[in-house]
Amino acid sequence: MVCLGLLAAAVGLLSGTAAAQPCEAGWLPGEARAGMSSDGTSSGKAHSFALQPDGGVIIGFNLVFTDQSGTHRGIVRYDPSTERFTRMGNGTNSVVDTVLALPNGDAVMPHDLPLGVSIPGIPRFDFATGTWVSIGTVRPDFNNCFAVTPGGDLVMGGTFTNVGGVQVRNIARVNPVTGVWSPLGAG
Repeated sequence: MVCLGLLAAAVGLLSGTAAAQPCEAGWLPGEARAGMSSDGTSSGKAHSFALQPDGGVIIGFNLVFTDQSGTHRGIVRYDPSTERFTRMGNGTNSVVDTVLALPNGDAVMPHDLPLGVSIPGIPRFDFATGTWVSIGTVRPDFNNCFAVTPGGDLVMGGTFTNVGGVQVRNIARVNPVTGVWSPLGAG
């Protein structure tokens, strides 16, 4: 079963074509507006969403699902204008509980690692190249929370005093291009 009620709500807000539905265990894959298959090959549940500047939706989920374009593992991009899913590399074998979209549309999944790629830091999917790249060399704790600034920096909050060799007080920012960490205010 795939729980895509929140996706349908997000897509509805973007395109005006999908009605918001509650996320419930009885929602069948074929019932989603997103072109999901109803052949029983889908499993998992959506855990996180991020809206891209161009209207695309990045979806973090658990396990796998299959649709017209193939099998997707853990993370996928949905285009509401075509109602199609696009693979993001080889996906992941873990539950993608946090996904963020950067102002340029790239996706970040700070708690998970992509399949088949060595990522020492926070994984960022570069849509221009179709590859996963690393933001720096620091892997965050699962208990950290994240946000993206309007300027595109990734902000991490939690309980820590040092990140990437920089002294901080429970909150820091990293530039997703350079991987350089810095304190956020006096935090």
